[in-house]
Amino acid sequence: MSTRGDRCRAGLSAGLAVAALALLMANATACGGSAATATSGGSTPQATPSVAVTPQRLVGDDSVAVTKKAIDAVGAGLEALSGAQVAPLYADELVYDDFTFGLHLEGKADGLKELRRSMGEATGVRVLAGYADSGWGVLEHRWDFTKVHDVSIQPITLFELSGGKIVHEEWWYQDPFGLPNGTPLEPKPLTAAPGPADTPAASKAVALTYAAALQNKDAAAVAALSAPTIAFTDTASSTVGSSPDDVQRHYAKIFETPADLAFAHPRYVVGRGWAAVIWTACSQSYGASGSGVTMLEIRDGAIARETLYYNGSNVPF
Repeated sequence: MSTRGDRCRAGLSAGLAVAALALLMANATACGGSAATATSGGSTPQATPSVAVTPQRLVGDDSVAVTKKAIDAVGAGLEALSGAQVAPLYADELVYDDFTFGLHLEGKADGLKELRRSMGEATGVRVLAGYADSGWGVLEHRWDFTKVHDVSIQPITLFELSGGKIVHEEWWYQDPFGLPNGTPLEPKPLTAAPGPADTPAASKAVALTYAAALQNKDAAAVAALSAPTIAFTDTASSTVGSSPDDVQRHYAKIFETPADLAFAHPRYVVGRGWAAVIWTACSQSYGASGSGVTMLEIRDGAIARETLYYNGSNVPF
């Protein structure tokens, strides 16, 4: 069976089409109402002035403590390159999606086989940050593949848990074959712990406002959410910034073209002091639709760290 690298070299365009289709099917009304209108004919998708953001929730229902224990265990298994450590955490009904390579798998056996294949090619894995709330967790990590492809990738992975088992796993990362020297930019997670005001409800408010700003393509509104000093990283375009002005300039560039760029029906997961906003960007004129995740660390109602994960050859900007 082909590896991730083989799939990228031999059939990247087909894989990206599957990735776009998978996400659009999961959000039935995204980008104009259907997967077909997102890439072929139909009306031009428009940003929605009144945002409707969907909490990403299927059946994940574990407590924060149970979820955190599982997320920590996944991270340890990845760093050890041990499928045996991760296997007990997977539910039999696991759904596994890789949105960079357009991979959709159902069932523990297939999901574990794909993970083990990647581990077999990897030189090393480092977990950069991990977050958990009730039934949902997030890992930011880095994989080096120097012995096979001489590249590195920096994924963000979302996990949904029920009964202490992972039932849904979603991966996003840059195109590993398009990075300068194969070296992603690594975000620096905040060292300060969330304070009393950094509740899940406060994180949700920031996530909703950020999602609305995306849908309205309002760079100033995105920047207004930033702390005076912000650690901003766009991992796909190798862009960093440290101020709200830097953030505004970057989003203004993203929103500039194509004119019909739309961000439709984002999803989110939140916890104490963090939020992950999952978005779909699409354009009729480009004939493209791609997805990504913005990871936010939030302190006192402002975004102190903002990191974008997406495949730069997939999204229409």
